[in-house]
This record gives sequence, structure tokens and C-alpha cells, in this order.
Amino acid sequence: MSNAETSRRRFLRRATVAAGTIAVGSPLVALAADTGTDLTWRGVRRLVRPGRGFFPQSVASFEPRPDSVILWARVADADFAGQDLDVTLLVSRDPFMRTLVAATDLRAHESDGGVVQVKLTGLLARTRYHYRFVYAKSGKWFGSAPGRTQTAAGENDPSPVRFAFCSCEDAIGRYYNSYWSLLTQPLDFVAFIGDYIYETTGDPSFQNISGRGLTFTDTAGAIAQGSGAATYYAAASVSNYRELYRFYRSDPVLQSVHERFPLVKIWDDHETSDDCWGATATYTNGLRNEFNVQRRRNAEHVFFEYIGIDDGSVVPGEIEPAAKPVYPDARIYRDFRFGANLHLLLTDYRSFRPDHLIPEDAFPGTVAVDRGALTLLLGASGVPYDAVKASFSPYLDLGAPPAGFAPLFAAYAQVLTGVLAGAYSQEGLAPADAQAKAVGNIHGKLDLQVVNAFLGIYNALRTTVTPVPLLDAAIVATLDRGISFAIMGKTALFSSLGARYFVVKVIRANNRLSSKQNATLH
Repeated sequence: MSNAETSRRRFLRRATVAAGTIAVGSPLVALAADTGTDLTWRGVRRLVRPGRGFFPQSVASFEPRPDSVILWARVADADFAGQDLDVTLLVSRDPFMRTLVAATDLRAHESDGGVVQVKLTGLLARTRYHYRFVYAKSGKWFGSAPGRTQTAAGENDPSPVRFAFCSCEDAIGRYYNSYWSLLTQPLDFVAFIGDYIYETTGDPSFQNISGRGLTFTDTAGAIAQGSGAATYYAAASVSNYRELYRFYRSDPVLQSVHERFPLVKIWDDHETSDDCWGATATYTNGLRNEFNVQRRRNAEHVFFEYIGIDDGSVVPGEIEPAAKPVYPDARIYRDFRFGANLHLLLTDYRSFRPDHLIPEDAFPGTVAVDRGALTLLLGASGVPYDAVKASFSPYLDLGAPPAGFAPLFAAYAQVLTGVLAGAYSQEGLAPADAQAKAVGNIHGKLDLQVVNAFLGIYNALRTTVTPVPLLDAAIVATLDRGISFAIMGKTALFSSLGARYFVVKVIRANNRLSSKQNATLH
């Protein structure tokens, strides 16, 4: 293909995209030719110049209700760094803002990172509003990008509702190309169902570190991951999380989506930490205690700066993000009604949950479902225990050995504790911690296959002493059977596999129990 033909095709592609964008009135295209707009408020006509530089994360709207919405912007002026800045919010039903419905003076506080939020009330249902933030400097007025929002339909409004939902946006090494299609849609709102940011700056296991990225200013306040040249960081301080949101919200395509549609948002895990539960992270899969209340609070504090949330307690007017309750008192589960046809419920499964069903540091040999529990589960499905027990693993009950086997079971417990303590030490635990963890796990009901594996290790290493005898087949045949963590796929001492990923679940099929490999998504 000739260079001329290549250039012609590139031009046509660009022209097609531009035409489609112009057709929906993209703020990007409109602002490209904006040399200033005359706007009048409080009886005074003013020339408002383009001022995107003072609004580096543009504008956004949140929480569309039939009579209210939250409007957002961040104001920054390097000449007045560290100071609060005054702005004016202009709102109109007219895209040219010839007639205003509100002109409100606001203050962007440095303590909130320059963020300003306001809950606008008394609005009409299912109505489109246009808004702009204006900043004054040196006797001149500078405007943000024009924003557009829309209130929800009234309770009995039968109109159809159009919305998009998004999740899991990772801007480290990636771009928002798929979001372009949203700009051509007549949407009422966008629902974002979690992972608005990713807390890491370049995790090589899933982030494209050769693309665009971010380097934290406050690496001392972050959590170092990896090692050597492969070191990267996870956010932990307020500064870290703010830099992530600013980085993400600096993308022009994401800005365009925010400028056009109100957002309804719930968090998932990466707004704080990958696969977190409450204030506990999972980077080391249970090897280290990762419970960090301050980190969780920092993450939520910044979340509330950049995401408008109305749990019903927000009063009209300027919102103070720092006044929002954070962990463990934050409440973001809520619901929305869009006319007569849509009731949207947003749930929070990260703040109010225990550890993962199978803990990452669970001992594989621990029996999670013993014969009694298994019999109850089977009975509810009409399946006799004896008919399917061969599908499950025999287990020892160290606390209730068969008659005459108490000395052998005591020897098993001693050997297993020693071998397991050594294994924990090899994983990196201090000797005292390794011993305590082993003692805590070697008790009760243990999967015989796992027990035999550990006894085999012991016997292989003890060539000068009498090996510990294994149970013969006749005794094994009398043992109860159940489901251990090992059967569920948890085969390593510290691992996400078989814990929160790729868990083997037991399902009922044709009145029989069988196992099925399932990828547990986060």
C-alpha cells in the first residue's frame, strides 16, 4: 500500500470518528474552537475564557435523583499552591447557558486536595442540565469544560431507561478506547460497579508496565512490592491514592464520559487493595498480617473526594468530603429508582465480610466438612452418605483416635507439628511463629492423604530412626470421610489458588456428587 493511500485511509478514519463525535456534541470538539464565552450571572456579563488548566481533572456529576444531583470539580493553580481557591458554579437547562437556574459560590479546600462538590436540589425530574465551574484570576474568568448531567425520572414515569455499566478500569499501561462508544449513546447515566482505580503502579503480573504509568511522589508512604529492578508500589497514603485518581481522571476519554453523563458508583476491592476484605490486604496470601485500618481509611477518604456519594444523609449545598465517615463507619450501599421501570440496588461486599471462605493461609489438611456436615448436606439432596463416600477423602480425628491408637495418633501429632513448623519456616515465618502456627493447625480432623504426605517427608528424612508407621488399609476403610481444603484445591500453605481463585466446588449432578473446577472471580 502506498504512503498516499495509507495517509488517505488514516484521514478518513479520523474524519469518521470526528463526525460521529460532533454529531453528539462532544465537549472536546466544542471546546477546541472555544476562544471565550460571554456568560451573565448576578446581572453582570463576563467573558469566560477556556480554563482547562485550572481544572485538570475536568468535571463530573454523580447520584442522579429525580430532584437532585451532585456536581464535582477539582481546582488547581500553581501560583497559589497550598491555598483554598474560590470558584463559581453555573447551572442551566440551556447548553449555551443564556438563562441560569443556579449561580453558586464555592470554595475548593486544599485539605480536600482542591476538590469541590455540591449537592444541587430542587431540580426537575428526567431533565438535562448543563453546568460549568468558573475560576477568577487577575481580573479574568476561566471556565472548566462544559458539563452535562441528567436527573432521574420520577417514580411513576414509564419512560425507558438507558444506561451503561463499567468496571475494572486499569489505566496503568492501558487506555479508555472502549469508552469512545459511550459518547455516541443517548444514556441516562453510567453505573460503575467497582475497581474505578487499581491501587498498584506497575504490577508485572497483570499491568502493562511498558505503557503509560505513574510514579508515586510518596514512595515512603506506599507499600513496596516485588524486589530489585522489579520493585513496584501499592498505594497506602492519602497522597498515593490522590495521585492515582488524578492520573486516571486526567485521561481525556474518561473526562468526556464524566462530562456527558452522571455516574452511579460503588467500590469493589482495588479502590483499596486487591482482594481485600475489610481492612485486610492479601498481597502475601496470609504469610504476613496485612490488617491496616489507616490504609483503608486513607483509601476511603480519597474515594469520597473524587466520587460523589449520597447515602441519604447529604444535605443540599457544598459537601465536605473530609466529613464523610470512613472505615468501619462508611455506608455506601444504597438504591436508586429511575422511573417505573428500574430499581437499582448497589451493595457493598468488601466492607462487610469475613475472610475468604478458604483462607489463603489455611492448612490444606484441615477438614472443612466432616461426615456429620456432609451427611446433612447430602440428606437435603436425597443422597445417602454411604452411596458417595468413596468420592471423598478419609480423615483422622486426632482428638478421638480409635481404640488402641491413641499412642500412634499422639506420635502423628508430634511429627506433623515438627514437619509443618519446618515448612512454615521455609516459607519465611520466624521460628516461634512457625511453631505456633503449626501447633494451631495440627489438631482435630485432618485429611489422611495430607497426613501421609507429611509423614512421608518425615520418614524420608529420618534414615537413622524407626519410621512412623502409616495406617494399613483395613483401618483406613473404617475412617469417616469428608471434604478438606486440599480437596477444594488449596494445596499450598500460602496461596491464592484454591483459596480465592480456582476453587474446586462440589456440585450435585444426576443425584451424585461430583467436583467441578471453578474460577472464583474477584
